[in-house]
Amino acid sequence: MTIIEQPKSGRLKAAGKGSTAELVYQLRGQATSNDALNLVIATAPASVIVDGFVLAAIPEIDVDPTDGLGGYSARVHYKHSSQDSKNDAQDQQLNEVDDERTRFTFGSESQHITVAKTQRKYGANSRDVGKVIGARADKAEEPDGMDRDFPLSRIVVTRLYDPATVTNAWLKDRLDQLLTVNDAPWRSLPAESVRLASIEGDQRSDDLWELTFTFEYRENETNIDVGDGVVITDKKGWEYAWTMKVPQNDGNGKKIPKTEGGYVAVIYDKSDFTQLGVTS
Repeated sequence: MTIIEQPKSGRLKAAGKGSTAELVYQLRGQATSNDALNLVIATAPASVIVDGFVLAAIPEIDVDPTDGLGGYSARVHYKHSSQDSKNDAQDQQLNEVDDERTRFTFGSESQHITVAKTQRKYGANSRDVGKVIGARADKAEEPDGMDRDFPLSRIVVTRLYDPATVTNAWLKDRLDQLLTVNDAPWRSLPAESVRLASIEGDQRSDDLWELTFTFEYRENETNIDVGDGVVITDKKGWEYAWTMKVPQNDGNGKKIPKTEGGYVAVIYDKSDFTQLGVTS
């Protein structure tokens, strides 16, 4: 009985913890595929190193006959243990009422802004436009502005509910909470900084309801300097701040945009997120 590794036919993927490897073996003189499998298990290394990371052998080993005369080809696959952890988390099943799992994404969204945090000017004849971005002489009241990325985080919570809880009346109450913001701190996040963005649900074959809530978080802000001495002292995450700009004479006969006032608009209603039944 012989087993020979075929180094040139193995495949490697170097990608840090996402690296994978495959070792290929040719076997002779094996009575059965099970004999071939046992010989591969005894021969193949338990781990290999790719891109500086230790990859462990996956329990799945492919063994295929090559000639019907005791010849077999075998492939042993390797991957980093973190890939198992990721897949386990994604495939985690909820088994009992009140079982819950959470995942999150810390990301960003683009918003149009017309006021900078600070601004420098160059040129002997440059106008004083304060913190206004993209001011134009021919459109003093409508600065061009720019698109800027702001933090936007998503928290997705899936929970298992008893069918006695998920009645039509209960679902109607949850529907009323859609696109509301938290009226009190939730998971250590300040009031009015978290919005309930969506609700999804499936009733399983065991009659239990699996509901998924998606929350979006924007940070609250204080003391926002919008230029020309105007400061917005308090803006909740899901409120909308805007400014009134008016053209004013710069003293040299030129019109420039000046911030006359700052405003904060309340867009979303508040609700009690503890009524959702998820961990708060």
